[in-house]
Amino acid sequence: MTPVSTRHSLSFSLLLAVVLSGAAAFAGAQTLPETEAAFAPIDAQAGAETSEPSPGESPDVTPSQGIMEAELDDEEQAIFEDLTGKDAAEAESLFGEIGDLRVDRYEARQVFINYMRSEEYPQAIEAAVTGLDLARAELGDGHLETVPYINDLGNALLRNGQPGEARIQFEKSVNLLREKAGIFNTELVEPLIGLGLAFQDMSEHDQAIDTFNYAQHVTHRDQGVYNLDQIRIIEATASSFAAQEQWLQAENLHLLAYKLYKRNYGVDSEDALPGLYRLARWYQQVQDYRQARVVYRKAMDSIAEIHGDRSPKLIPPLKGIAGAYLEENGPDAIKGLRASEDILDIMNDNPQEFSMEQRILAHLEMGDWFVQFNRSDDAWGQYRAGWELAQTDAESGRDWSQYFDRPHLIYPGARLGLEVIGYGRVGDEVYYDFQFTIARSGRPEDIEIIGTNLHGQTRSVALQAFRFARFRPRIVDGATVATPGYKVRRVYPTDAPPGYGTADVGQRG
Repeated sequence: MTPVSTRHSLSFSLLLAVVLSGAAAFAGAQTLPETEAAFAPIDAQAGAETSEPSPGESPDVTPSQGIMEAELDDEEQAIFEDLTGKDAAEAESLFGEIGDLRVDRYEARQVFINYMRSEEYPQAIEAAVTGLDLARAELGDGHLETVPYINDLGNALLRNGQPGEARIQFEKSVNLLREKAGIFNTELVEPLIGLGLAFQDMSEHDQAIDTFNYAQHVTHRDQGVYNLDQIRIIEATASSFAAQEQWLQAENLHLLAYKLYKRNYGVDSEDALPGLYRLARWYQQVQDYRQARVVYRKAMDSIAEIHGDRSPKLIPPLKGIAGAYLEENGPDAIKGLRASEDILDIMNDNPQEFSMEQRILAHLEMGDWFVQFNRSDDAWGQYRAGWELAQTDAESGRDWSQYFDRPHLIYPGARLGLEVIGYGRVGDEVYYDFQFTIARSGRPEDIEIIGTNLHGQTRSVALQAFRFARFRPRIVDGATVATPGYKVRRVYPTDAPPGYGTADVGQRG
């Protein structure tokens, strides 16, 4: 892609003189003790509300990486429903000569929304262009009502991996709003977030932070400094600080987001749980697994106080604790096994609260833990229990084979860097293609390198590291079976040491 100019067409220098200090206010903060960091007082700013995960689901705590999904507003929806199916004469009687244009405009936006929901971004771009052209034809270029359509196009371009082009559209929205509605108009928030994300995707993080600070200040003026609508902005800002390895600033922003939940809902309120989950996930992302578990246990304490210590609502933090132990793979990993046992016990005590898929996965994940500790017999028992549970679901007609008919990588997951051969990026990266047998125990055996773009002593290092991988074996008729001829690609950036990589699993030969 042609490099995009790094100059920011918006002039933030004047704005930042009046914008609240935002993330920069934390530059002098001190690192907090491990067990207290998540709960020590911090002056508040703000962020977006997230719903509590349902029982059995892992908390949805991924930081926001895109602006909110487009929707028809109430007025648009009413007009769309009123006009859909009417002929041009009827539309004209309601809206005059522009009636048919308005029908087409709302229909085009609905098409855009549908494509975005189905993640068909090239088609969404086409629909967004159509909607924008119709809006300009009806309203005139530069009309404020064209802003949502410009945002739609920017959002589709951003999701399609075109941040430079998305930036242009978001800057058009911001400039139009600033000129005609004022520099602190609340409608600026969405295009500013989109613009910040575009800068972020282009690794222009200083400009991204400035843009996010502007968006956050607009929410402060409109909703107050403790509003929850700014959490997504705070987390996006933290992502840019983290990308620049400014870890203290990033951590303080995530702590701030949790403080806003506490400020709005109370320390021990269930409504504050999403803030805890998001904070815990941040600690996992930066590999501070001990602090992540501290936060998950805080969530468990709040839930147990209200619902008891066998409540299905305990499943999300228990999953978080188990996952943190698995990722850390330290001397206390056995405690992750115990957390998984608690999950299975709670599900067995409350089967009506969980879907068939959640119950099957609980057995399979329990088996995965036993594989980690070389307890093959226990692992096989759990895998069989999951398979048998799937057999009782014949009435639904669902095909459960995806969980049983191929191996699944258990450890070390993304850090091992496994990709399906034929789909890995090679470019400037180093790769190894491995072929091996996955034994019933989940261990790789008879490993050989069948392809690489690197030679020398690193081959033996790569082979040795790969022996630590663990897989969930295939399950046929309730029994684990070996899988010969399995192939994976292990990919490394050229500046990374052995053991670093990306992606998932492989394929059978």
